[in-house]
Amino acid sequence: MVNIEASKMMMTVKAALGSLWIFDTAGNIIYKSRENSAELPEKTEAAFAAHEDRFYYRDEGIIFGTEAENIPTEQKAAAAEIFLKLAAEIYETEVRSAEARLNEQLKNMLIGTDKTPEPEAEQLFERIAEKSSKIILLLVKKSGKSGGKCFDTELVELIKEIFSEEREEITVIIDPATAAVIIPLSQGLSTAEVESKGEMLKLAAATELILDINVSLSGIYSVTKPVVAYRAAARAMEIGLKFELKDKCFSFDRLGLARLFYQMDESTCNGYLVEIFGENFVSEHRRKYEQGERDELVKTVSTYLSCNQNIGDAAKELIIHRNTLTYRLEKFNKMTGLDCMSFEDGVKIRVGFMVMKHLGIM
Repeated sequence: MVNIEASKMMMTVKAALGSLWIFDTAGNIIYKSRENSAELPEKTEAAFAAHEDRFYYRDEGIIFGTEAENIPTEQKAAAAEIFLKLAAEIYETEVRSAEARLNEQLKNMLIGTDKTPEPEAEQLFERIAEKSSKIILLLVKKSGKSGGKCFDTELVELIKEIFSEEREEITVIIDPATAAVIIPLSQGLSTAEVESKGEMLKLAAATELILDINVSLSGIYSVTKPVVAYRAAARAMEIGLKFELKDKCFSFDRLGLARLFYQMDESTCNGYLVEIFGENFVSEHRRKYEQGERDELVKTVSTYLSCNQNIGDAAKELIIHRNTLTYRLEKFNKMTGLDCMSFEDGVKIRVGFMVMKHLGIM
């Protein structure tokens, strides 16, 4: 970060050196300290290196150049080095500040604050609209065990790398754990492809960055409705995590029954559980949950169903003997009047467990 003393030093050296030019490697001017200063005939790294009275400093593809004025030859190199390095540091700080301001504007547009959008953010969406009238939003959320005070720069770079073919995506940091990726649906890009890349991102984050992330996807929305797309992706994330869906990417359009149950009120859900399992079983399960006790029957049956009703696989998953598993399944059947080994009742029980998760009692 630039401190006050460094800034003062830069201003002192700048007064002696004269103009500061900042441009890219192609020679395009990014900044010049004097609006009325003459144009440099050559604005490339090689051109600066070839002239003794010009000094340059390169920082990640940006060249900071200057022409020395009225400085003794023996002092030019040292003065220019100080000046240009400080210029690079200050310029980087200003760029980051501008990026942070734009990110805040885009964030406000997505989460739907009452703040009027700033011109920079509106212009960005206008440029997207010129190429595509539809967008899809990918939400990336770090799990609790992958915390941190800020959203990982490496993860942002990984997002850019995976979506590099589109080259139009916009990554917006929402909070230290969450980022939204706005993707224009240009010609040839489908929702399935974006979902596939979301799955790829989750896998790459785990293997390359050792980060556990969750990914969700909105439906397709108008570029003029980014807040609706964000809410859909956020809802998909919430539902996917709540119901512990196995999808690598929670797609809002493919949440199935989980999306339906999420919209059910508590009274309807409680009535459905009593209808499926019986009042005694539901009351006993709720009592155990509220007292922090583990309901072995529910855990056992849930694992058995997730193993496609295969006793051998479920026993291995639970690390119990097959006979113990069979005993618990039969006990569950006796208490509920259901047959968890049949396909039809298995579906009913799965649905009942999803309702329990929605109510927060499983």
